[in-house]
Amino acid sequence: VVQAAFTCAAVLISVGATLGTTSPTQLLLMALLEVPIYQINAYIGYRILAVVDHGGSIFIHTFGAYFGLGFSRSVLRRVPVKDHPREVSGYIPDMFSMIGTLFLWVYWPSFNGVVESGRSQGRAVINTYLSLSASTLAAFMFSASTHKQATQVDNGTHSECHPGWRCSCGCCGWPHDPALGSPPLGVLCRCPLHPGLYPPPGVATGKVWSP
Repeated sequence: VVQAAFTCAAVLISVGATLGTTSPTQLLLMALLEVPIYQINAYIGYRILAVVDHGGSIFIHTFGAYFGLGFSRSVLRRVPVKDHPREVSGYIPDMFSMIGTLFLWVYWPSFNGVVESGRSQGRAVINTYLSLSASTLAAFMFSASTHKQATQVDNGTHSECHPGWRCSCGCCGWPHDPALGSPPLGVLCRCPLHPGLYPPPGVATGKVWSP
């Protein structure tokens, strides 16, 4: 059940990378392709290479983000120059975003601690809550200082998973260019997966883990 939940998380991250570029049929195809590839990648990393990645930064978040971006690149024929009129912040979308963030706050500590045991599990839960609180507070502080009219709700919701990097990249890069770096690569990324969210923390985790 735990491995199934981790696999679903990777697929959902990939869905975020393909927003606005794929149809429901293409999303189904992506999920069917991603599940076995994720399992093979995780088996090689965990069993053969003995990588320690309890929070899934490498094999869940980074893999899901880049798999989604790659799939988006394969199905996207043309990157639109102009943004869609509905691609703006609003009361209802921001409200649902905050509600989703609250659910993540409830379940994220158990997500990080489910593979641990004993005292390590308790430390994982406590450290997760501390990082969530610090990152969210810092996100709203930076957002308020860089946006004089109002605080960007996106920054607070994006900062709850990978605190340090998400807070800095989300507050500095995301409000100015949601598809930062995407047009030259032919990738349209409406969800700020790269460079602000999933890949950088996963790459940093791999660097820290490397002997």
